[in-house]
Amino acid sequence: DHELLGIATYNTDLYDRESVEKFVAHLKNMIEHLIDSPDEPLSEFNYLSSAEEELLLKDFNNTFVQYPDNQSVVSLFEDQVGLTPEDIAVVYEDLGLSYAELNEKASSLAVQLQSAYGIKKGDQVGVMLNRGENQIVSILGILKLGAVYVPVDANLPESRKAVMTSGLSLLITESYYFFDLDFYSGESFSIDLEFTEEDASDFQSVVLEKDDIAYIIYTSGSTGEPKGV
Repeated sequence: DHELLGIATYNTDLYDRESVEKFVAHLKNMIEHLIDSPDEPLSEFNYLSSAEEELLLKDFNNTFVQYPDNQSVVSLFEDQVGLTPEDIAVVYEDLGLSYAELNEKASSLAVQLQSAYGIKKGDQVGVMLNRGENQIVSILGILKLGAVYVPVDANLPESRKAVMTSGLSLLITESYYFFDLDFYSGESFSIDLEFTEEDASDFQSVVLEKDDIAYIIYTSGSTGEPKGV
């Protein structure tokens, strides 16, 4: 039998004993793997121990959270508004909105979409906006009505956007895109110019069921045509 003896010398100002021991264990695993499978590419070697694999793949990635079956995203958000109304919910650049402010804006938008455009449960509403707080306000406002959120990427080809918006009852956009709507012939709402932030103190969000559709996203599909999912 042959043995390989190694001595690790390290700077204790930079590394602790535990880290070095892990490094040595990984090196040992790789050497053993190399001896057992000399023809296997080094890139396919697994130097982790079974305990480390369990920790990295399962324990660290255990993000499962049990949510009540009888509550929707909207009702959970509104519950949080009641618990922490003054806490910051959305931050974009120098702007911050508390949970209460975000809820008020989203409810105001829902009231306006309902009264001016007749948006109701099940209607598809597109959102084509630049990054910012109005994206979140729009999504929440749509969901509060029980409508279906359809994200529209302004950078997509005209033909693709035309298919994505063909079933919309309304497209929420902004003045920046006024001259980029040739693909769409339906009603549009410019949130930066037309949002009146009406009083929404009496507004009640639509009751949602777990099988109600929240949003539709489009993939390219195997044929190259966008398909709603």
